[in-house]
Amino acid sequence: LLFNPKIKNREIFIENNPNRYAVKQLHSKQNPEHNWGKYILNSIEFALYEINDRFSATNTRDFNADNTLILIYGAEDGASAALKAGELDKNGIIDGIVAVNPQIQPNPDITSLSIQNKTSARSLKYNSIPDYATLAALYIPCAIPAIEPNKSDNYVPYALKYLYSQNRCNALKKAKLLTTGTPKEALDKLHAYGWRPEMEIQLPYFYYKESIAFPYQYISSYGRFDVTENMCDYSVASTQQDRLYNFGEVMPLKEVNFSEIWSLSNGHLPIWADKDVTAIDLVVNKDIVSPRRAWYSSSEIENQIDYGIKGAICLREKITEKRVIDGLKQVQATGNLNKIKTFIVHGQNNVKQLIDHTSRPYVALNSAVEGKESQLRYIEVENASYLDGKSPFDNTLLAIDYYGEDAIEWLWANLTNNTTLPESQIIRTKPRGGRIGQAPQATIENLVPITQKPDINNLIILEDKKIALP
Repeated sequence: LLFNPKIKNREIFIENNPNRYAVKQLHSKQNPEHNWGKYILNSIEFALYEINDRFSATNTRDFNADNTLILIYGAEDGASAALKAGELDKNGIIDGIVAVNPQIQPNPDITSLSIQNKTSARSLKYNSIPDYATLAALYIPCAIPAIEPNKSDNYVPYALKYLYSQNRCNALKKAKLLTTGTPKEALDKLHAYGWRPEMEIQLPYFYYKESIAFPYQYISSYGRFDVTENMCDYSVASTQQDRLYNFGEVMPLKEVNFSEIWSLSNGHLPIWADKDVTAIDLVVNKDIVSPRRAWYSSSEIENQIDYGIKGAICLREKITEKRVIDGLKQVQATGNLNKIKTFIVHGQNNVKQLIDHTSRPYVALNSAVEGKESQLRYIEVENASYLDGKSPFDNTLLAIDYYGEDAIEWLWANLTNNTTLPESQIIRTKPRGGRIGQAPQATIENLVPITQKPDINNLIILEDKKIALP
């Protein structure tokens, strides 16, 4: 928490960049992600110290890793941290891990990972998060008009907020990143990278809520960019907090309390003041009119909002810079979980941590590294994403954490009662249906539990660099 960036000519910089913020993950120049696994192990050591301090009858260490069950549960970035801790644990400290939708980036040095099903087989061509996240940031704003609505309610959540999609398409065509400059062409680009048609209805919501800050945070951290560099002419700033006449301009933080919104946020940008207004966000410093959020930014023509195309193109180019590649290499996973009993649970419709670039290559890598000694179980869940199954996706998506909790119950049963762990499997679920905001209560027909012995049509086989799906 002690973060005080050293800024040359500090007073002048602040005067020229008012209402700006330095964020430790983005601007500490430490690439903290490469120590996430170490931090987990440190937290276990601290937890054992505290338990002994409070509950030990004597001054001896009554509680230790040998007589205390130590389970780790994490989602997204936390899931990546959990797996990294397992890879570092050479001393058998951790008893079990559940990683839900891990933002994991497998080491690409082990080649020839493959995926197959009954009808076809292909190599797993997986990319880093900076790679696919910058591609998403480029093409999603253009692709929105081409997205087909859900048939049951004829509605694409948040799509109506995109009033300037064609401006983004035109800018992409001008930059020679599209040929025809149509939303359909942009959507095809996304399909080719792993966003399948059944994921499409989430894209407007995903970009609106995550925006350009999603790829920026990883690139800034991996490249160890200083706050004064204003990488790609972005900076972190407080923005307009009033809902009426909001154009995302940089403003002092007055409507909301900094410590409250920071403590209640997930640590990532943007930090929302309410459903549609951000309090702190990434802003385009060189917007034609004045610094403002990329969502409201005109890069080339005044009052022609293109969602900050220049910054999106710049970030896409940054992923090839040596400083970013070097930082990425520091965080790539080895796939060696040291025979720790582990569940990886991933929603098949996850638009944020794409399954073909994260969990699937990781479990294939683990099968190559640990072979038959691996204790990894892999669960894919139909009709689940990174979201929690609430409106506006209550009728189409199920809560993925249900399966994370189910997995940790299986670990508990195994470690306390020697219950056999389930085999890797696909969970065939059923959406709740109905209209957005009015989906019926979930039942066991929707939230089908993990089974110990799945049907052969649901069984996933992991062996020697390969993941075989039913």
